[in-house]
This record gives sequence, C-alpha cells and structure tokens, in this order.
Amino acid sequence: MKCSLFKTIEKRKRTMMTPRVAAIHDMSGFGRCSLTVAIPILSAMGVQCCPLPTAFLSTHTGGVEGVTFLDMTDEMSKVADHWASLGLTFQAVYSGFLGSERQIGVVENFICRFRGPDTVVVVDPVMVATSGSRLLESDAATALREDTEDIKTADLSRSAVVIGSEGRGVSPELLAMSQRALKIPMRERCESLNAAAAATVVLWEMARGH
Repeated sequence: MKCSLFKTIEKRKRTMMTPRVAAIHDMSGFGRCSLTVAIPILSAMGVQCCPLPTAFLSTHTGGVEGVTFLDMTDEMSKVADHWASLGLTFQAVYSGFLGSERQIGVVENFICRFRGPDTVVVVDPVMVATSGSRLLESDAATALREDTEDIKTADLSRSAVVIGSEGRGVSPELLAMSQRALKIPMRERCESLNAAAAATVVLWEMARGH
C-alpha cells in the first residue's frame, strides 16, 4: 500500500511539473523585444523561462544610436555545462538572435545535449539586427503561401518550426524545405509581432496542444 501511494505521489509530481523553456536570445536593457518580452510572456503562461543570453544590448536597435553590445558567446557554454551538471531538462528550447557566428555551433551543441524525445525545438535564424529598414521586405511576402494555416487550428505535434528574421522573413531555401506555413491572427490595429513574441506564441500553442 505504501509503495503504491509513493508511486502515485511521484507520478503526480511529474505531471504537475511546471513546463520549462530554455530561451536562447539577446537581452535589451531598454525596449520591448527579445528576452525582455519573452520572459514575462512565458511566465504569465505558467512556463518557467530559463534565459541563456547571447548578448546584452543597452537598448533595442530600431532607430537608436550608440547602442552598446556585449557578446556573451564565451559564457554560453559555461552556463550549459552548469545546467547539465544539475540535471536540468527542458520541455522546449527556443533560439533567437545570435550575437556571433560562433554561437551557431554553441546553440547546435546545446540542442543536442538537452533535447529529449518530447522536447519542442524552435529555431529563429536571426543573425543581424536591421535598423530603420522596412518591417517586411518584398521577398518576405513569399512566406504567405497557399497552404498557410492558422496557428489556432494547425496540428503542431512533432513539428520543427523555423521563424524568419523580422526584416527578411524566412529564406526561400528554408521555405522550400518547409511542409507548411503558419500565421498568427492579430487585431486590425496591430501591425506585427516581432520574432521573439511570435516564437513565444508558437511555443505556447505547441505546448498546449502537446
């Protein structure tokens, strides 16, 4: 009887565990973007956000001069090693803005180390920030394909998601490899979601459906 009760308690503990997301992204001291946005949104959704900063910027880069930039590449692997030593696991891994070319390998290694059989992985291939450019360039419109599905009704089980940069969208090569495109419905007065906010919504829908 005691053994059965113990197993039931342990099963409930596992079931009630707060979903945990490793968010690999930059942090801006001022501005509503990147980790500054992703952390409170995921927390409000009941998800534990574990940030792994790729860089720290004094402000967002849109229309602001004199932005400071601190590359966190050398610290990322140290953080990953510490998390691994603690036996941490993640229900999702989300990568956004990368501060250097070296970080591509760092993120790839992180995903390989922490990805479990049910871990959701979302990769946002943002490599540079574009200041003062149009929000959506002409070649990004190709992402709106005929097979575009509403995220509220799409089956996201066992899916890998690619999120394009805020300026150019998904590259034609990646788009051709994708089986379908998703759209996030928004109110008429809302022009757009930045890449970090869009990825957060996708993560939530994938976790909710899972």
